[in-house]
Order: sequence, then C-alpha cells, then structure tokens
Amino acid sequence: MTKLIVATASGTELREMEVPVGAPVRFGRMEPSEQRFPGDGHMSRVHFSLEFDGRVCRLKDLGSTNGVFFNGVRVPEAVLE
Repeated sequence: MTKLIVATASGTELREMEVPVGAPVRFGRMEPSEQRFPGDGHMSRVHFSLEFDGRVCRLKDLGSTNGVFFNGVRVPEAVLE
C-alpha cells in the first residue's frame, strides 16, 4: 500500500488514504465511486481512479466532465512516483 493525500478541486475536503496494491480506487461524487466527495460540484459522479502496482501509482481520468489535472496540466492519465 501507499499513502496519498487527496484534495477536492474546490479545496473543501482533504483526505489521507492508503491505495491498496493492484486494486483501483475510484473517486467521485457518488456511487459506484469508492471514495466519495458529494459536496464537490467540480467532480463527476465517477471522476478518476488511482491504482498502485507496488512501485508506481497511476492516476486515470474516467471520462470526467472537468478533466483531471496533474501538476497543472490536464491529462487523461499520469504516473505518480
């Protein structure tokens, strides 16, 4: 597992969480997202996922309306090391 700090786009909520090895975790406003931020109007119902393979963590946009940004750049996917 790896620990990450995840913040909502609006900055209204901050969470520290562990991402398990090999199991993607989906983030969004509501189900079927495992990590929910219901008060963040910038997030889609299912916005992005994080998956950790034991070495690197992958961030992936799941077809969100507002996109996913990594280091200030909109990306469909990114590797977090």
